[in-house]
Amino acid sequence: MTTYVEAPTRDRLTGAVDKMALMESMAEQVADDRQFAELVLEVVSGAGNAADEQAAAWARFCEGLPYRREQGEVYRDCKMVVGIGYKRPLGGDCDDIVIVFVAGCYTLGIPAKVEILCDEEGWGFHVRARVGLPPHKPVVWQVVDPVWKSEQEWAAAERDPRSSALAAMYPQPKKTPASNPCR
Repeated sequence: MTTYVEAPTRDRLTGAVDKMALMESMAEQVADDRQFAELVLEVVSGAGNAADEQAAAWARFCEGLPYRREQGEVYRDCKMVVGIGYKRPLGGDCDDIVIVFVAGCYTLGIPAKVEILCDEEGWGFHVRARVGLPPHKPVVWQVVDPVWKSEQEWAAAERDPRSSALAAMYPQPKKTPASNPCR
């Protein structure tokens, strides 16, 4: 993978759906990378065996990655984002860090989806993830927004889920409990 990939998509809601599919595909590719998988396993090694504990440990790692603004829609190499082959993690913007988070969940066998929040006109403005728990038959799709600490402007964990482009592809997620096991 090159260091950066520019990805033009269609406009509005169809563009958001395109972007979700592209990001999930990128996450699947990264999840198959041995160095990435070893990093994920190292990060969650002390978290216990439960999927929610491992997802929470991986979310905390992703929340600690540096937030980097960028001009346009550019995707960073996930190894660069987490620091594999670099002196330190270089981070990225919300889409870069969400790809890393979802890829880590895939590595752990935990279902995850990219979710794009859209405005009233259908333009996507923020990316976050949802994690399916329990992993084999999810009954809860928990919101995980890995930039909620680093970029308060985008801290949209409590935003109305009807603004999500994910609803265009999947049934509306069930109401989530008040506590967030992934934080």
